[in-house]
Amino acid sequence: MVKPSRKRHLTPIGSVLKTLLSKLDLPEETAERGKAMLAWEKIAGEATKHSEPAHFRGSILIVSVSNHAWLHELSMRKGELLGKLEREVGVGIVTDLRFELKKNGSSPD
Repeated sequence: MVKPSRKRHLTPIGSVLKTLLSKLDLPEETAERGKAMLAWEKIAGEATKHSEPAHFRGSILIVSVSNHAWLHELSMRKGELLGKLEREVGVGIVTDLRFELKKNGSSPD
């Protein structure tokens, strides 16, 4: 007997997390920071294969980077990336970006 096929609808994790963040009763600052971290994939393009948002230090987003070449590349693009983040999540949520080499054994790459 042949089973009927089920169409699977996959939802990108970013969309799921955005929905979840909006439904949780988090302080506004926490939700805004979460949205900024989720926006990294959209605004960083190819660099997302070599970097990921790690945490906030105040309003500074710390980004973990896989190697020195990408650290340099992202440092050179800092102004562009900050502008894209501002358009994506709003003014003042991320006031600066700091890039740090990843610790051994951790993501990305």
